[in-house]
Amino acid sequence: MSLFILQSHLTKSWLPLYISFFLFLFLLSFLKFVTYKSMLFMLVVLMMLVLNMFIWFKELNLDSFVKGMITKLMAWSFKYGMVMFIFSELMFFITFFWSYTHFMLLVMGEVGLMWPPMGINKVDFMTLALLNSVLLLSSAYFLTISHLMLVTLNKMLSKFFMIITIFLGMVFLGYQMMEYMMLEFLWSDSVYGSIFYMTTSFHAFHVMVGLFMLSSVLTLMTKMNMMIFEFSAWYWHFVDVIWLMLYIFYYWFPWMS
Repeated sequence: MSLFILQSHLTKSWLPLYISFFLFLFLLSFLKFVTYKSMLFMLVVLMMLVLNMFIWFKELNLDSFVKGMITKLMAWSFKYGMVMFIFSELMFFITFFWSYTHFMLLVMGEVGLMWPPMGINKVDFMTLALLNSVLLLSSAYFLTISHLMLVTLNKMLSKFFMIITIFLGMVFLGYQMMEYMMLEFLWSDSVYGSIFYMTTSFHAFHVMVGLFMLSSVLTLMTKMNMMIFEFSAWYWHFVDVIWLMLYIFYYWFPWMS
């Protein structure tokens, strides 16, 4: 029993606690930004969150692949934790999709018996939204190739395709910001505007987190470093799937209804 406990003992790092704390502060700062348009506090908290996440990723890489401190049981627990984390994020998006569908099907009198509500123009699904869909799907394709190259121990090609993936993700965020500037309705324009901006901005934040994870993999990439790569790939593919659902519900379906 003592041997089992020794082998499954994790390093005594406070970084996961710090990350949780700064994530909580980020949510509070986001509410402050939405209410009072104060961005400075949110940016400072975001920088601290990213810094702590990068240091923790570096520690995991050092412990597992340099010191050899990660056992099979611990690797399995990390994978299980990552699956639970992605599942919890999925529940967030399900609440947004549920709210959107609820108000769309309810056809309340306050929204003019139509969806989107009267006075709000539909978002064109054939321009930037479609281009962003192509960008994310392409990034998922290049990420898969990068993983395949790492499996075959071709480190240089793996890094090359990873850089392409990161670049496509950054272009996606740029076009998302461009779309926000082109929209003719605001966050406060009925329940449609609130849900649309909340869901798309929440997804954009997840893309930012995914880009950070992929960038960390790029800087820490070794021939044996597969676990952190796989975690980042799982998260990025999750972001891709969520965007496809978002594109269908928020962009394409209003034009078909």
